[in-house]
Amino acid sequence: MRASRADQAMMAVNFRGRVENLSEELAGNYQDVIRYRAPDYASPALIRQSVDALRRASQPPTALLTWLGHLGCRSHAVVTNWASFDRGVEIDGCSQDLTLTLTRLSRKPEP
Repeated sequence: MRASRADQAMMAVNFRGRVENLSEELAGNYQDVIRYRAPDYASPALIRQSVDALRRASQPPTALLTWLGHLGCRSHAVVTNWASFDRGVEIDGCSQDLTLTLTRLSRKPEP
């Protein structure tokens, strides 16, 4: 996030094991994003604290961009962390050979 110098950054967070009653055994997609401003992603420690608390951790707390603030926003960054999914997929009679993350990047042409 710091390398991008984004006005706003977002990180997808899996809620399983972080929110009460959301266990690994439940079916469904229990995730959302934490939105960050530059002070929120100033250090790895702030990111770790934010994932534990499921909210931005900088002090003083930052305000989210307003809709008008989004209009003036020059850049966004989106990151994910797949480390919690390193245990593989278990399906009877099958084995996992490969896991790939698919990403589509698009750029707006420079004016």
